[in-house]
Amino acid sequence: MLFVRVRLNVGQKLTALKAQVQMLLKRNKVVKPKDVGNSWTLSHRRWLEGLELNAGACTALSSLLRQIERLEEEVLILDKEIKALSETDRYRPPAEALVVQIKGVGLLTAMVYLTEIGDMRRFSNRKQVGSYFGLVPSSNKSGEGSDRKGAYNTRVACT
Repeated sequence: MLFVRVRLNVGQKLTALKAQVQMLLKRNKVVKPKDVGNSWTLSHRRWLEGLELNAGACTALSSLLRQIERLEEEVLILDKEIKALSETDRYRPPAEALVVQIKGVGLLTAMVYLTEIGDMRRFSNRKQVGSYFGLVPSSNKSGEGSDRKGAYNTRVACT
């Protein structure tokens, strides 16, 4: 389902916006007080909203915070849709199996896996699944050049 991929993209955009806020603070030599607590908690957000910065930085920070708020709302909407999809007859059994059987796999990861791969029976082993995702190294050499694809251990590949 396309909206599962959209959810991943929204999450990446949200992470990028939060990094932009951190860089804006760093550029303006703003250090978060220890009593504010962890980043992106309610107290942290209130602190961000109360900062006194120059006009340009204040406008930029306000814009970034509004964008973050909108994307967080979008994440909630998409997560509800993904949960509803995971409860359909087609996805419930395999999604539950992935969440239970593989440590660290939550509903979003399971649904990305199921919607991106489709019918898992088309792969006869784990290596084929890894290759599908580009996680299994492959190489195509001819003459002077080489075309390497997939995940590589750079300590080995650079020798």
